[in-house]
Amino acid sequence: MLRDGWEVRSNLRASHHELVGLIGEEAYDFVGFSVSVERLLAPLVSAIKSVRKNSRNQSARVMVGGVVFIGHPEYVDQVNADAVIFDAREAVLVANDWYEPVKLNS
Repeated sequence: MLRDGWEVRSNLRASHHELVGLIGEEAYDFVGFSVSVERLLAPLVSAIKSVRKNSRNQSARVMVGGVVFIGHPEYVDQVNADAVIFDAREAVLVANDWYEPVKLNS
């Protein structure tokens, strides 16, 4: 993401409360989540709802990835994500496709 001109902020251990604070501080273009096991799908649904409700950028999109989505494309609709990605290169391509006009290295 950085090589393509995106500013990136990562917090692998943010609590739900911290997530709400982060997305309310800045107008992020998109938020990404990675999930490894099915038991985390319900908390992911809650987190995505919070992103959509509390984001400073009401046009922010949500991408999800992680092994839990491999072979289960229906989970994308269940969690209300805008896209599922399966590796970092794909994440960059999707982000660039969504926001080509606003990329920082334009």
